[in-house]
Amino acid sequence: MPIGRNPRFGALSKRRLQSDSYLDCAKSIGALNDETFNVWSHFIGALLFSASAVRFTLSCPNPLPGDARIILRYLVAATSCFSFSTLYHLFANHAQASLWQRIDHLGIVTVIWASSMSLIIFSFRCEYGTQRAYVAIVTVLAVLSLFRIWRSHPADRWGRIATHIAFGGSATLPAVHLLYRETSEIESSLLRAF
Repeated sequence: MPIGRNPRFGALSKRRLQSDSYLDCAKSIGALNDETFNVWSHFIGALLFSASAVRFTLSCPNPLPGDARIILRYLVAATSCFSFSTLYHLFANHAQASLWQRIDHLGIVTVIWASSMSLIIFSFRCEYGTQRAYVAIVTVLAVLSLFRIWRSHPADRWGRIATHIAFGGSATLPAVHLLYRETSEIESSLLRAF
């Protein structure tokens, strides 16, 4: 449906036709179509995270201390996620769109992994064994998620969504552990008064 009424929303819709040309896809960045908002919102996000990474790096002493490397890893992962999403939405009408969709999902898994690593490393700094266990668990789950997503059929949308939910949910386990540990210490100190 190149141009016309979109029966699903009852509004005018301008969809891009499938293309075999990356140049034609790239030229559509300046046109108003069904992917315009997605392309530009992700592109602006990529620019902002990229600028944040550069600004952060320039404000840190060289070589970067360990904490700074962890923060920079997250900023680079977020930049990658937004950049990959920009490319996916830009090339969503290309004949190889399923490849770009997989690359987009690679970015999503990467940013979930990087944000989990930041939480784990900063929160369990004094508990080396717990920290290493969570790093290993979340990393293995990230690799399994990537494998599942990369091998999924393009039409298996719900399978990819379930994979992201499962991986994102498992990445919250360290936060739940931390919350339980911190709140149980508060409760026990309150009960000691009795």
